[in-house]
Amino acid sequence: MQEKIIISNFKIAALLLITVVSIVIFYFYGLEYTISIGLIATSIFLYIKFSKNDLFNPLGLYSVFWIGAIGLASFRLSNYQHGWTFFMWLNVLLAYFMFIIGYYLMKKFIKINGLRNTTYLFNNDKLYQSIIILFSLCTLAFSIEVAVLGFIPLFSKSMDAYLRFKISGLHYFTVTIALIPALTIIYKKYGGKKPVMWMNIISFIIPILIVSRQLLIFEVVILIITYNYIVRRISKKFVIVVGIIIVILFSLASNLRHQNLAYIYSVADMKTTKLGILTQPYLYVSMNFENLRNIIENFKDYTLGKNMLFPIFAFTNTKKYFDYTYKTKYLTNPNFNTSTYLSDIYFDFGLIGIVVVTFILGAIYWYVYNIFVKKDKNNLYIVIYSILSYCLIFSFFVPWYFNPTIWFYIIVLSGIYIYTNDNSKIIKYFTQILYKFH
Repeated sequence: MQEKIIISNFKIAALLLITVVSIVIFYFYGLEYTISIGLIATSIFLYIKFSKNDLFNPLGLYSVFWIGAIGLASFRLSNYQHGWTFFMWLNVLLAYFMFIIGYYLMKKFIKINGLRNTTYLFNNDKLYQSIIILFSLCTLAFSIEVAVLGFIPLFSKSMDAYLRFKISGLHYFTVTIALIPALTIIYKKYGGKKPVMWMNIISFIIPILIVSRQLLIFEVVILIITYNYIVRRISKKFVIVVGIIIVILFSLASNLRHQNLAYIYSVADMKTTKLGILTQPYLYVSMNFENLRNIIENFKDYTLGKNMLFPIFAFTNTKKYFDYTYKTKYLTNPNFNTSTYLSDIYFDFGLIGIVVVTFILGAIYWYVYNIFVKKDKNNLYIVIYSILSYCLIFSFFVPWYFNPTIWFYIIVLSGIYIYTNDNSKIIKYFTQILYKFH
């Protein structure tokens, strides 16, 4: 009883503090900054509410990163950023609420206790074989790209070297190196004795060599989340420290691309230079919403699935039959060419698409999180959930759900799942066929 009173008093004190701070901010800085601070505070409150038992609860992640990113974008510290219309606010907020609704409706209609357990018989030796094969393919792909293209982005003086470093199709294997550390965690957890550290070191070196900040962050994020569920739960302090380190390294990584602060201030037409090295992370988050605003306010000729089906066109080499150049018309600044995970949905189906797709995503996340991660505790599905968590964390960046690389990762992990499952009906079926021919 006393504990409840303390919690209640804490909530009242926090509410009063937020109210006072909001009034002060409104008095000195106006409504825009008040809304921004309010949204960021709300995102933190929602994260604490949803993630009190699990740091990587999907509702918590989506709340803090999506609502928080909207709050950051609302500061509008670049002259390229403009005020949002009601319709823009409607789209970005409906995306959040429909995700929540889809999540909770799935929870209401599916009873976890009524579902059968999976018949997954894990073979750790086969996992090691899979790791070796995947690592070999990834390093071979990287070596071929270096040989054919004739340069390594880290050692190039060109600012766009990292963009030019790719061979169509082959680059999927190069960037799949990021899955290796997460897979080795599973291997070691289940008694693997063979050395894997050398593969992990190389797996972190390659993203640095190709100057891919996003790939390096991806590798760290899925490693941490996989470790959290496979080995032991990590602390909030650890996550905060890692987050701060990532922001600092992200800022410093611009120098590897020969993009100093003066260059960033210039291309972004910043209203202030007080942010210092935090300018790049701020723009990395906020400018995506400016591009999305431009799309939502000006694009009307919906493409009915052409963007959301892009991974299929990429894998089947049929994307050349479709024109995607129209997307560049809606960039407010060509130096910032990303527009949140909603852009492809809006290009294809507008507001209706955002309502329907985010609802479906919420339902999918409930199922993957509650069935595969919490109920079955399936090793490789946990890595897949780590990837899906990454998509939520960086929902403000690009349309991950319609990104061929993300699909490729999930296909690779699904293949490894089938191969390492000694109860796999698919493996048994093909084994019988091979036996007949033999």
